[in-house]
Amino acid sequence: MDNRSIITEFLKKHKERAFKHEDIKKFNEIIENCDDTTMQKLIRDISISDLIVAINGMTENTVEKFFGNMSKNLADKIRQDYLDLTQIRESDVEIAQNKIMEIINK
Repeated sequence: MDNRSIITEFLKKHKERAFKHEDIKKFNEIIENCDDTTMQKLIRDISISDLIVAINGMTENTVEKFFGNMSKNLADKIRQDYLDLTQIRESDVEIAQNKIMEIINK
């Protein structure tokens, strides 16, 4: 699968899985308001597996904020790993997003 196909498939699957709750909306707002330096530190400090799960509740803008602050290779790997997931529970998304918020609040 070429890079463009991976990105297209990622966006399609992401829209299908996205959750719509107030806590998740607030999470997206906080991430989207982070500056690039904060985002890069966050990416260094978070577990990639938590990020992959947390993506399920993120808006496209939030996802792009993460991908725009990491290497192309890492972004491609995360997209592919995300596509390989079969089912994600909403509670797992909330746990992953809470872990990310804890790092932001340090």
